[in-house]
Amino acid sequence: QPTIGVITNVGVTHLELLGTQKAIAETKAELIQSLPSMGTAVLNGDDLFVANMAALFPGESFYYSLDAQHVATEILPDLYAVEVKTGEDEEKVRVNGKWGEFCFALPLLGRHNIANALAASLVGLVLGATPKEVARGLKKVKMVEKRLRRLEFDGLTILD
Repeated sequence: QPTIGVITNVGVTHLELLGTQKAIAETKAELIQSLPSMGTAVLNGDDLFVANMAALFPGESFYYSLDAQHVATEILPDLYAVEVKTGEDEEKVRVNGKWGEFCFALPLLGRHNIANALAASLVGLVLGATPKEVARGLKKVKMVEKRLRRLEFDGLTILD
């Protein structure tokens, strides 16, 4: 049985199956509710549906955010992006939170990838990894095909 659950968002991807975002949130919340009481929920503080799931869980909840000033809850996130610099083939991110301030380079492009990296970072930190270990791990992430992968052909740059 998992002891850590991560919910990244409640979007509209599954509307055809579940009808409403509220129904999607209720279905995703089942993961959090199935965790043991000594478990850990890692939640996206930027998504109100997700942030509210902490109320359904007796264990410890941690929040991450791409923008702590616009977080969906009044709770300061445990890990949040302070600055993002987009390069040609990586995102350089400065974060802050319970573990202090640190930086990482993510060899993926896009805010959604940064948000996922924040979630993964928070899991690592909760499990006892140091910020330096988290940054080293994120630098090794491999790109999945057809997810903003940068391709070069005959002098042209294509984002697939």
